[in-house]
Amino acid sequence: MMPKIRAVLCSVLFVMLFGCDKSDIEGMYDSPINLSSVGVINAVPGSIGMDVFVNKIKLNKTTEKLVFGEHIPYRNTYTGEVEFSLTSYSGTKQEMYSGRLTFVPSKIYSVFVYKEGDLKLLQSEDNVLLPAKGQAKLRIVHLGGNVASLKVFSGDKEIDFQNVKYKDVSTFISLAINKRYNLQITDEDADVKVELNFEPQNQGIYTLLIKGDKKSSVEGLGIDAKVIKH
Repeated sequence: MMPKIRAVLCSVLFVMLFGCDKSDIEGMYDSPINLSSVGVINAVPGSIGMDVFVNKIKLNKTTEKLVFGEHIPYRNTYTGEVEFSLTSYSGTKQEMYSGRLTFVPSKIYSVFVYKEGDLKLLQSEDNVLLPAKGQAKLRIVHLGGNVASLKVFSGDKEIDFQNVKYKDVSTFISLAINKRYNLQITDEDADVKVELNFEPQNQGIYTLLIKGDKKSSVEGLGIDAKVIKH
């Protein structure tokens, strides 16, 4: 009888840990169990998919290929020091990463996977409390290879980041909704020129991910940007 009870308890705990794909971000802060939440973003140019594991438990669903520029939304996971491992696929090649990360209970994190010779991680603790009604919020993450710093601004200057350094994760800024922002991204030498239109939704939370590599001659792998909605 006792082995059966243990098996049931383990099953319940597994569901509580990994069956909670919450769409209500506010609810993550009020979780009744001692958990943290993590989202994962693939910023590895040329990667056609990733498998991500926390303490050997796969984080992404089978339907989530996690190609370059895509993300896994916030998911509840273990707290404390965890083993964080992944495999990135590129054609017939595979690259692996394994290391240790620390997740504090009730905190919410993003883990950005990028490449600098080998696969590397950039971890951020995220403030994803919903903005006030009629507002949205946006942050900038610069993982564009071979670009030391960037300017990111809109025509009306409501968005104005003048010195976003490589591997910077900015704080969130508040934005008015019901308007379209024409974002311009450039470097000091004006070698990089990216334009992007962005129209935030009510109480939306967004990351502008700058990705790719300035030196890449492969189509689709140069410096580009993508808005991720959390």
